[in-house]
Amino acid sequence: TGIPAATVENWLIQRSQPSAAHFAALIHAYGPSLLEACMRRAPSWVGAAAAADRKRKIDEDIARLTRERAALEANCP
Repeated sequence: TGIPAATVENWLIQRSQPSAAHFAALIHAYGPSLLEACMRRAPSWVGAAAAADRKRKIDEDIARLTRERAALEANCP
């Protein structure tokens, strides 16, 4: 994200809060699930976006694992 570790440490010890720019960078990096986690009552579209993002990541994992399994099977008859 390019956010300095000391800045994040200040957030964690509640010495300061993320700026809008830093919060946007975090959402860009971690997706809608971060936004959902930060909201007490997230709008339904945030939950839907987080679920869609998670499904996309699962599909990517399945594709990667399928390729890995095929490679193993090709090398171990």
